[in-house]
Amino acid sequence: MSSASKASEIYTPAVHTYDTSVARLGEAVLAYASERMKMDPVPLDMPKSFEQLTSEVGETITRDGLGEKVLGIFTEQLAPTCNSTDHPRYLSFIPCAPTEAALLFDLVVGA
Repeated sequence: MSSASKASEIYTPAVHTYDTSVARLGEAVLAYASERMKMDPVPLDMPKSFEQLTSEVGETITRDGLGEKVLGIFTEQLAPTCNSTDHPRYLSFIPCAPTEAALLFDLVVGA
């Protein structure tokens, strides 16, 4: 199989096209990020085991993607299992600058 045909199998419009669903997801992500940055105090949250997450969340990597449902899955089920690196009691290695400006710039860099 040539590299061109492999690339055509990987490329799908659902992943590489900016459309109204991506615009809505972008607005929802920005709203979530804004609300998350305003939290005071920030929740420390606690991790769950792989088995717990698999049972509660199910399959998240699918051929057609999850579309706009993905943010709900993250905010309701996954985010509460991620230790907040900007929490005052998080005393481990912090691989980022936990400031609001740094969070905003992460959005810019990731765009």
